[in-house]
Amino acid sequence: MKNITMEEYMKKITLPAALLLALFLSSAAFAADDDTYFTGFRAGLTMGVSGYNDFYNDYFDLVEPYSEQWLGLTMNIDDYLMIRTLVTFSFTSMNRSNNLPAGGDYDKPFWRLGGILGVFYQFTVNKNLYCYTGPEMAYIFTSFEDGRDFSTSDYEKNTVNELRLSGLFGCRYMFSRNFGIFADLGLGFMFLDNRSEDFDSTPGTESTQYKTIYVYQAQVGVVFYVN
Repeated sequence: MKNITMEEYMKKITLPAALLLALFLSSAAFAADDDTYFTGFRAGLTMGVSGYNDFYNDYFDLVEPYSEQWLGLTMNIDDYLMIRTLVTFSFTSMNRSNNLPAGGDYDKPFWRLGGILGVFYQFTVNKNLYCYTGPEMAYIFTSFEDGRDFSTSDYEKNTVNELRLSGLFGCRYMFSRNFGIFADLGLGFMFLDNRSEDFDSTPGTESTQYKTIYVYQAQVGVVFYVN
């Protein structure tokens, strides 16, 4: 596992922290009173960031610690059922050798894009605190290049199809009827199909599958209800 320097850690948390602070301050405009309790159908926008993914950090030799950002829609169907749909994305870099006699390393782009759907049973703890639990399913597409040789045009293109099925538990704290923050974590099953395509004098394609049980990376976010 890579050691995360304080500088790298601060870079990762600065933007999410600033976002949370800005949204927290702006939430005062929505707060009519201290009672945030609500019932019935509600819809809202949500955004946030997940924790570091050590599996990808180690397997793909990423230069920077890897995490995911996401945004989407939260719907409270009734007092007990919540549906959350998210678009997740991330971009970082990988450390690779340039394959020249003089040696040296270079960084290659590593990007991911996917969708997440969760269905949760929720219950009220008090007028501000709500907790929820349920399944979440995700599909994420990853793309990057590997094995680049700068003395030729040879390289290897990798695409990864990832399916995740997780069980989550989380809590949401409402500062007003329209604004709140939440955090959740859980345990899940992950399936990866890694397809490697060679672009050289002897082109070919190789596919490798991975199946693993993993601890769901904790994530935090904010929600703005529009009704």
